Amino acid sequence: MTTPPTSIWRKMRQLFQSRHPDGPETTYRVLNVTRDVEIATCAEVATSTAKRSKGLLGRTEFLPGEALWIVPCESVHTFGMKFAIDLVYLDRHLRIRKIRRNVPPWRISVCLTAHSVVELPAGTIHPRNAEVGEVVEFLPARKNERQNTPNKTAADKAGPESTSQRVQARAPQTTRGQKPGKST
Repeated sequence: MTTPPTSIWRKMRQLFQSRHPDGPETTYRVLNVTRDVEIATCAEVATSTAKRSKGLLGRTEFLPGEALWIVPCESVHTFGMKFAIDLVYLDRHLRIRKIRRNVPPWRISVCLTAHSVVELPAGTIHPRNAEVGEVVEFLPARKNERQNTPNKTAADKAGPESTSQRVQARAPQTTRGQKPGKST
């Protein structure tokens, strides 16, 4: 049997990549704008049905500084998980609507006014870095950022980047039952 020409393999790879639901892997830093405090240094985004359904299931650990932003999402379960997590529910304007700390495995949490949720390692969220009503922002993660340094202030990490140069990530605009990235 002969191998297909390289161009066919290239076209197949391009076709697969163009249909990948979440596009290229992007990570963000999560910043509480109200307090100017960094909550997470490496937040993954889950917008596809498969990624939102899986969430953190199958992971054996969740390191400090990591996070998972699930968009859209109004409820979370921790069935089958091996560790507790903190939950920060956000509305469409990235305002904190509800915070649940140290949610153990085999629990359910719901916030019907939320549009998305950020899952963080247990103990990450405390009254000094986030409260209900405050606004968060998602900034592109720095490539050389250490993942185990959560909760540093933005001033400690700002470097050459000024506050006016920030790129704000918006929650993908979806309605109930509509897939992210699709418009009606």
